[in-house]
Amino acid sequence: MFMLSVETVSRFTYLGSDIDSDGYSYPEIHRRLGISGSIMAQLDVWRQQRLSLSTKLRIYTSLVQLIVLCGSETWTMRKVDSDRIQSFHMQALHRILNQRTKLPVLLLTDVIHYLVTSVATWRTHLLRRHFNCQ
Repeated sequence: MFMLSVETVSRFTYLGSDIDSDGYSYPEIHRRLGISGSIMAQLDVWRQQRLSLSTKLRIYTSLVQLIVLCGSETWTMRKVDSDRIQSFHMQALHRILNQRTKLPVLLLTDVIHYLVTSVATWRTHLLRRHFNCQ
């Protein structure tokens, strides 16, 4: 038999997500918010008058929000982390609407609610898979 030794590291990347030894997801959330912020800045569609609000929101959901929430099912969420994600989401919606006033209530899709539901769905999937394997 071969004896392999495994090196202990404090941080590594697994399936595109940064995993930290302390168990918190702050570095990964910070990295994803940075990437999404740069994508928001590079896209020139937010000031286009020809595009409808519906189209702009679909672009935001498919390009920006997807990057923020990819892999979020495995994150260890703290109140600080959820506040940062929600703050980014609100700033993005303000930028899309190109205004500094309060947002219409219909646009306030709660990102944290999405995270909680996706984690619950993911856990249900794992439990179902566990019971099917036995």
